[in-house]
Amino acid sequence: MKEETMSTSKIPNTNFISSTKIEQVADSVRLYDDSTAISSDVTRIAKKLGLEVYEVEFESPDISGMIKTEAGNTIIYVNRNDNEGRKRFTIAHEIGHFILHHKVVESEGIVDFRQSTKNYTSEAELVRETQANMFAAALLLPKGEVKRAWDQIHDIEEVAKIFHVSKKALVIRLDNLGLL
Repeated sequence: MKEETMSTSKIPNTNFISSTKIEQVADSVRLYDDSTAISSDVTRIAKKLGLEVYEVEFESPDISGMIKTEAGNTIIYVNRNDNEGRKRFTIAHEIGHFILHHKVVESEGIVDFRQSTKNYTSEAELVRETQANMFAAALLLPKGEVKRAWDQIHDIEEVAKIFHVSKKALVIRLDNLGLL
């Protein structure tokens, strides 16, 4: 069975992408994971989008991941030394760059460091990183499912386990959804 790959022809071409649009795009990308699990298989989604995913050891431990196009193939590299929750977020983040910032990925690639967004050197870089973070959160922590789980369980550690994300990622998502 040939795996379907997503077309990038409808990818937004502007620096400003609303949070509502990012949520909608993440919802549509999530459909590429045909499992019934509540937590998305981001590696499966990446492969269905035509991306390759490799775990590597970077020269700097401050690098969590990168995405770039090499010889016509778009590749996500993720830090093999990170825990599974961090790896999942990094892969989802890099998928976000691929979907939202395709032209930058093709032309120069994007390296993601473990740093506060206040450390980015340009406004364009800050916008891209913020949007990729929003996309990753929406992909891994779908709004409706998170609201249901939070209403039922109301325990950060337990809900984070359900979605296979870090407590920090969940707290940020809950806060952004107005649930904290």
